[in-house]
Amino acid sequence: ASFILLFSSEIFYIRDIFDNRMNTIFKFHYQIWIIFSILFGISLKILINYKPKKVTISFLSVLFIILAFSNLYFVSSSFITKINESGTITPNLSSIEHLENNKNKIDLIRYLKQYYNHDDVLIESYGQSYSNNNIIPSESRIPTVLGWIGHELQWRSNQEEVLDREKDINTFYETDDINQINNIINKYSITIIILGPNEIEKYNLYNLQNFLRISEIIYENDEFKLLEVF
Repeated sequence: ASFILLFSSEIFYIRDIFDNRMNTIFKFHYQIWIIFSILFGISLKILINYKPKKVTISFLSVLFIILAFSNLYFVSSSFITKINESGTITPNLSSIEHLENNKNKIDLIRYLKQYYNHDDVLIESYGQSYSNNNIIPSESRIPTVLGWIGHELQWRSNQEEVLDREKDINTFYETDDINQINNIINKYSITIIILGPNEIEKYNLYNLQNFLRISEIIYENDEFKLLEVF
């Protein structure tokens, strides 16, 4: 089954928004190598129980040593490469360590993690893939209206909904109509509003009167304001 999947993904691909084989290889290989790793241990146990001849044992031992050392080389060299690419950041298990120079964002994320959870929904400006947008919901584990729009368009079967959410976020931050704001809040069950550098720059937000009519500031620092909907 593993070899069939391996060779099939080399010959065929699932047509996605990019119209190439990148994601077919990327996704199928996850499962293929998990299956291979499980079967290898089982196969080795079966071979030992069968008590093969010395020639067979010697051949398999050489093959095993080659495979083992090649895998050890890959793991160690990848590890070293990642350390070198990380620059001055000390390797650790923290997912927000890369924000060490953005204390305001880290403090906001920690506040959200302490007082809110996945039952809440926050709204913020959306952004492109691999940008500094959507870090707050991803690190706080609180759902947001729309994540990286490129990835959402790629993986969602209903692209109209993604575009509809994009439009609603723009309307939410741009409109002066309090009824429109309330409709969007009710539509997505929004409980938290983020006002930070991305929102201010993108939507020229300097007057907060509309937002203060339907929410209150519960946290703020030098860059961010966090509002909770009444």
